[in-house]
Amino acid sequence: MSSGRIHGHVLSHRAAGGLRWERDSAVQWEHGRLTGTTAGPDIVLDDDILLVPGFVDAHIHMPQFRVRGQFQDALLPWLRESIWPEEARFSERDYREAVAAEFRDGLIASGTTAALVYGSPHEHSAHALLNDLAPLCIRGGDVLMDRNSPGDLARDTGDALASSEEHADRYGDRYALTPRFVPTCTTELMDGLGRIADSHPVLIQSHVAENLEEVAWVAELHPEARSYLDVYHRAGLLGPRTVMGHGIHVDDADLALLAQTGTWMAHCPTSNVALGSGRMPIERYLAAGARVALATDVGAGPDVSMLDVMAGFLAMHADLPGLRPIVALGLATMAGARAMGEGHERGSLEDGRAADVVALRIPGGLGRGDSPDVALARVLGGFAGRWEDAVAAVIIGGERVR
Repeated sequence: MSSGRIHGHVLSHRAAGGLRWERDSAVQWEHGRLTGTTAGPDIVLDDDILLVPGFVDAHIHMPQFRVRGQFQDALLPWLRESIWPEEARFSERDYREAVAAEFRDGLIASGTTAALVYGSPHEHSAHALLNDLAPLCIRGGDVLMDRNSPGDLARDTGDALASSEEHADRYGDRYALTPRFVPTCTTELMDGLGRIADSHPVLIQSHVAENLEEVAWVAELHPEARSYLDVYHRAGLLGPRTVMGHGIHVDDADLALLAQTGTWMAHCPTSNVALGSGRMPIERYLAAGARVALATDVGAGPDVSMLDVMAGFLAMHADLPGLRPIVALGLATMAGARAMGEGHERGSLEDGRAADVVALRIPGGLGRGDSPDVALARVLGGFAGRWEDAVAAVIIGGERVR
């Protein structure tokens, strides 16, 4: 079905600003790309339908898919007791392939069509991410750790850098250099990754300032750095191709550095609640002009649905004026696409882009005069805890996959 049309109320942010909001309309595509006209078959769904761009998850861990909900009191004990033992199992090919298939199906069922993904601390996990998750649009890489890590997951620094460069040569901008976080990465590894990023069009993804205990640990390890974020800056790992996760415990100088370098921050509200990490000061990010996208951070985040993240985002920042459902939609679509280097292709229902479309059921339908915020609020309020039921259809590249 490379050509077709799906009917509903159309809601999307436009790349140049503003909204596309068309009641009782349709989204059309030809040869897998959005277009104004088509002779393809119609998809007509029984419910009152809201058509939005495919959701984009800017920070998610594939190897943690099966351990969602296994929380500890804080980040570091959770890594040691739940996450690293599970990631070690990714050395087994059959296990890795089974989880990858569940992960792919879970994202599609929730309406996620593109994601920036963390693999396991094994060289081959980069290939599993970038080759085995079609039809999803995936960018990502294998997690790199060479200190303060379990012996079966820590990698030799030289070998990690050599394999990262090989992956960068092979996959180009689909590959993401992925130092897990500063406590598990030596300065030698970080500096080497900075050199690779200088000479290849790769992405970079990591974590920063998620938990106060973690921040204190980084300060002990790197007394020469002004802040946790500064460690990455010194290694040449900040910039518009970088997506950092969390950024909860930051100061004004950090926010200015993020804005100055064009570095993206993946805001993971449901994960932050689950691990008790704190509230990301989104109002300070916006005031500083820093770039932000939404993300699940599965498995710390309990659900792969970006609808769950949007609802969590609005609940976490409910006291801030102006953060309406339509703002959350933009952070879960257009912003995420830009963060992962797909802003020219995805994140908006505009002609010429990839035909990635999600059809959402509107509980109770859309009344005369109801705004886009009302439509989204009904979806978010009507399907809490059963987000897959909200998704009536998913189109990726013009093909219906749900």
